[in-house]
Amino acid sequence: MWAWVQRRLLAPVDIGFIADDPAVGYGGATLAGEPAVVAALARAPRVFLALASDPTDDGQAVGREELPGLLDVVTADGRAWELLIDCAIKGIVDTGGACGVPDDLVELALARGPDVISTAHLEREVYWLRLTRPEPPERVLARFIGAVVDAHRELARRLDITLPG
Repeated sequence: MWAWVQRRLLAPVDIGFIADDPAVGYGGATLAGEPAVVAALARAPRVFLALASDPTDDGQAVGREELPGLLDVVTADGRAWELLIDCAIKGIVDTGGACGVPDDLVELALARGPDVISTAHLEREVYWLRLTRPEPPERVLARFIGAVVDAHRELARRLDITLPG
């Protein structure tokens, strides 16, 4: 697969997108230095506020450099992906519930990307992305970061909250 990337084997997963093939997981921290990921982070705010729970709680805020370590991507074929969010950062993009925004802003941002067949957010910390052609994990992580950035900015706009830096 992508031999230059450190990877860990995961048990086979059947989520409707990843068939019975063994899936390979890539930690965001491992991919953080890749050019596509660095470029995606350059668009991010300096700090992600916990907009969906308590934007005034600095303890829930996430720094731009911390974000990749809180995300993972998993695939069996490079086309169907699980995008995993650490539960600690759900407050920066989670919509619905207390903040009252009915749209899943991360899923909508993912769906706008090139070569996307479908997206889904069927579990609390898991997004699914299906592409028309295989992509390497660092490009998929960069897409995911871009979607989180776009969703965070849109949520701030809808809640009339000014983001720092």
